[in-house]
Amino acid sequence: MKKYKCKKSFYVDKYDNDGFLINDGMVIEEGKIYELNESEYMIIGGKDHVHLDAVDDGSWLEITKEHLVEYFEFMEVE
Repeated sequence: MKKYKCKKSFYVDKYDNDGFLINDGMVIEEGKIYELNESEYMIIGGKDHVHLDAVDDGSWLEITKEHLVEYFEFMEVE
């Protein structure tokens, strides 16, 4: 799987597993690592979105491809 490391902290809205917006948001911390989930399944969805799964706590993130480039760097896997 492709892994990405957050290179700059940012704030996102928070959604439950059914895609409903939760009143509080969350900060994605610099250094947090996610794996790209390349399945077609999206909870929030959108043509220009990607789904990322955190490697350490089971959380997930859906962001635009533009935000992926802005806030994450690809990690080479050995």
